[in-house]
Amino acid sequence: MLYQIENEELKVTCCDFGAELHSIYGKGEQKEYLWQGDESLWNLHAPVMFPYCGRLKDFKMQDEDGTWYTELINHGFARESLHKAAHREKDRIVFELRWNEETLKKYPYRFCLRTEYRLEGRNLFWSYTVSNEDNREMFYNVGFHPGFLLSEDYGTEDYGIRFEKPETPCQLHSDEEGQLRTGERTVYFKDQDNFLLTDTLFGKNFCLTDLKSAYVDLLEKPTGRYIRLYRENFPYTVFWSKPGKMRFMCIEPWSGLGDKTDSTYHLRDKDGILTLKPKETAVHLLRMEFGKDR
Repeated sequence: MLYQIENEELKVTCCDFGAELHSIYGKGEQKEYLWQGDESLWNLHAPVMFPYCGRLKDFKMQDEDGTWYTELINHGFARESLHKAAHREKDRIVFELRWNEETLKKYPYRFCLRTEYRLEGRNLFWSYTVSNEDNREMFYNVGFHPGFLLSEDYGTEDYGIRFEKPETPCQLHSDEEGQLRTGERTVYFKDQDNFLLTDTLFGKNFCLTDLKSAYVDLLEKPTGRYIRLYRENFPYTVFWSKPGKMRFMCIEPWSGLGDKTDSTYHLRDKDGILTLKPKETAVHLLRMEFGKDR
């Protein structure tokens, strides 16, 4: 089922299946900001990533007691689960996904995941509240995966990525498929605060770490419009689109990483893994600002 929230500036549509955003619409400019999906390219919009980010080696993991969980999908099962619309106001909605017999077949912990969307002016606040309802320590990650629409009125190189300040980030390399990490890391660029999008930029995704900027922008240069993601509490930022003519751009703050090629298959050993003690709760927030350079 689709739900809408709105204020004077923005109208947002989201779905209880996957708790996924389906539309971010700017009222004044009459502009859609979110990728609207295309079966031939990418049929999602902004999937929720939980309880891990990226791919697990051989699509499986092992619990502390030796139990195996197999046939697991990229980025976790939350994006393919039905979430309950637990709370709704005109400019705010909260979805809830709790552990059940089906989730226990894919993930060994009893949990509660609340996904909230809230509007304030030209800002969309997207947050995850993760609670450990088990009687043991819980391992998990969350990530944000919004895909932003590139206007057909402009060329790919009319768009760019812009950081708050000059950066010298490291790229974490992956295998030929762009899925499992090799452990190699190299400097992506030095003392640079922006780069252009090109149709040859993506053969596969790339992940940057060691960023110091509080935010990263997707900038539409002819109009000065930008989508600003405040990602300062996330150690990894993934950039991804489909190879060829670029029609959308994903900017993805992640709290953790996908498996390495030499994975132990245990969540506890994943780089960037987060932990919650029994009955403990953590909140992870992404703020997206839809603005325009003056």
